[in-house]
Amino acid sequence: MENAWNNFSEENLLESRKQILIQVKGHPERTLALRLGLKAKNKKVEVKLIQPLGKKLFRINFVDYAIFGKVVLMYDPKNKIYYAKTFYNLRSNWFLTVKKATGFDESYIKNNMELSLEQLVDCHQKIAGY
Repeated sequence: MENAWNNFSEENLLESRKQILIQVKGHPERTLALRLGLKAKNKKVEVKLIQPLGKKLFRINFVDYAIFGKVVLMYDPKNKIYYAKTFYNLRSNWFLTVKKATGFDESYIKNNMELSLEQLVDCHQKIAGY
């Protein structure tokens, strides 16, 4: 995967402000729900890349929602798909806010498989309003 990314032109993608479809499953699906309050439709989300923030980290706008966030973006050249490794909230104090609002570390909530994606979205709403 690492070599495939090197063949991928971040500059071209950003210059075009291209909208891309990102596959979301597993860990990224849970971070999308908890950190951004979104549930992927058919395990995919369409985003517009706004700004590079670091190696493979981009500020994004979700095409179907008025929501901005960050994604660690990967590319699979064999299947020609983009996929998320994780999502982040734009709030710099997100993890501290989660702890204050819920009494739990974010990792505990995110990794608690007894919580459904819908419950993680509900949890996001509570945290966002804190």
